[in-house]
Amino acid sequence: MLVVAEQAGPRQELLQLCMGEGYQATPVATPEMLLAHPKTNVDLILMVQEPHGRSLDLCGEVRTMEAFRSASIMLIAPTPPEPEQAAAALLAGADDYCSFDQRFRCELRARIRVHLRNKRMRDAIERLRGERNNLRSRAAVDSLTGALARRALFECVEKALNAGQPFAVLFADIDHFKKVNDTFGHAVGDLALQRVAETLSKERRQGDVCGRYGGEEFVLVVSHVSAHEAQRVAERHRRAVAGLRLAAQGGPERITISIGVAVFDPASPDPNVAALLSRADAALYRAKNAGRDCVLMAEPYVAPEEDAGESAMRQWLRENTR
Repeated sequence: MLVVAEQAGPRQELLQLCMGEGYQATPVATPEMLLAHPKTNVDLILMVQEPHGRSLDLCGEVRTMEAFRSASIMLIAPTPPEPEQAAAALLAGADDYCSFDQRFRCELRARIRVHLRNKRMRDAIERLRGERNNLRSRAAVDSLTGALARRALFECVEKALNAGQPFAVLFADIDHFKKVNDTFGHAVGDLALQRVAETLSKERRQGDVCGRYGGEEFVLVVSHVSAHEAQRVAERHRRAVAGLRLAAQGGPERITISIGVAVFDPASPDPNVAALLSRADAALYRAKNAGRDCVLMAEPYVAPEEDAGESAMRQWLRENTR
């Protein structure tokens, strides 16, 4: 903590009080020294109120500094403060106001202890939040390829589906990937996955998403496209991957992908993410059977026909439960 007091007497007394409680305290004799203090982690600033009123201005200035963003400021009055003085201190930026009068020493010690305890709690919460955010970030990204992980990818597809605007899902699979692993080894296989992911991500339009579905399969979410536009985007991705060469790294001369494309149509919407991905996967399967290294479009989604008896029952319920 920092002890700020221009007069040597109060500064020394506060230092002795803090050290008597086992705290580490650094004396600061002038406002200029405080403002120029090294940007270290300060838990608490004890600021003695000076007779000429510079403390309130200093308190407000310190409160705006990034170096002391997480520090609490306690303004210390030499005599018991009036309510107006306490209000002015709090409005100036202080977190607390207490007297240094001998009758209030016990209260001052307790207030210091509470501020330091609260600071430890805030630091612990901040650490937990940082760890949680790091875990979320790692979970959202595939560790090998840097593309979105499967769960985060599903969330992107679901968000696009719920928005109700046209978009496309491109289901891409590396052709003969097992042969790459068997012939050149898994290290080259991993390199192939990384280079394909890098190429797909590089070719994305702004706002589009690329993720690893699993194994050698990738999914791209392409926003605001018609079926014709989605096919053109998929062809661009296919050609970009076909241009990869891994022979210099001990791999195959050429890598290709097959792509199945399903377009979400708000006029005939897929009921859920699984249905949309299933259509794209079916188109990918047909592309594999068609000779690979090609793009095929999925059939439009068609809602299953409703049973006539069930339809009549729903109509009766609508008419009789209003």
